[in-house]
Amino acid sequence: QAAFCRADLMRRCGSWNLHNIPYVPGSMTRHLPDPITGINVPWLYVGMLFSTFCWHNEDNYLASINVNHVGAPKQWYGVPGASSSKFEDVVRKFLSQTIKKIPDLLHHMNTQFSPSLLRAADVPVYQLRQNPGEFVVTFPQAFHAGFSYGFNVGEAVNFANTQWIKHAHVANERYRRVGRLAVLSH
Repeated sequence: QAAFCRADLMRRCGSWNLHNIPYVPGSMTRHLPDPITGINVPWLYVGMLFSTFCWHNEDNYLASINVNHVGAPKQWYGVPGASSSKFEDVVRKFLSQTIKKIPDLLHHMNTQFSPSLLRAADVPVYQLRQNPGEFVVTFPQAFHAGFSYGFNVGEAVNFANTQWIKHAHVANERYRRVGRLAVLSH
């Protein structure tokens, strides 16, 4: 299973409203009692040349859907959730002193690593270029990062089906080990 998938769904399915994604039948996020920005309320992103999003996985290991509405492409790099522990081993190796001070460093979304550094450590890294009108879906626990090729406007929201529950348990244990509070209660 790759870290993410891409589909040019707008042309085939008409326009989508990401506000609806967390509430579709079968979505676990439809049961949240309150709106949580970025979880069940979409974020709007405005990018510019070389603006980045650092390596991270989604809160509580949720899945996400991202659309590039207009503008320049975005470059994405992804590590499958099944390889997240290998990714974290590389981070611990190269940033051991920082992680001692900040155990939940990867949840701060301020860490960049070259994909070639990760590949040299046998971490599988996939890449894709997201053009305007295309969606990118990130899977639970998958790390991802990237940058913009120029001005663009994107939007993202999280979602979860019943398969996510097993990832939620892993996220809870991970948060407990690093002393981090979960964004939502399972």
